[in-house]
Amino acid sequence: MLGALKWTHEPIAKPGLVESWKELASHVRSCVAAIEAAISTNDPHRIRGVWEVQTTRFRVARAQFVALSLDVLDRSFPEHVRLRWGLSLEVIYP
Repeated sequence: MLGALKWTHEPIAKPGLVESWKELASHVRSCVAAIEAAISTNDPHRIRGVWEVQTTRFRVARAQFVALSLDVLDRSFPEHVRLRWGLSLEVIYP
C-alpha cells in the first residue's frame, strides 16, 4: 500500500528532488501509522482528531508533493474507511 512512497533514482531528476521526496515520504509513513493506530482504538473522536492533526499539512494546496501525498492517503484509507469515520481528504486552500 505504501509502495507509492518509493522513488527510483532517475538521472534527470532536479537536484534535491529525490531527497525532498524521501523526507516527505518518511513523514507520510508516520502519519499513516498514527492514523492506523487511532483506527485500531475504534474511538471516532480520537480517529478524527488524529486525522486532522496528521493530515492537515499534506492537504494544503501549496504543499510540496500534495498530489502524491493525497494519493498515498487515499490508497491507505480508501473512501469507505474515510466515510465510516467522517474523514476528509479535501484540499485546504489557505
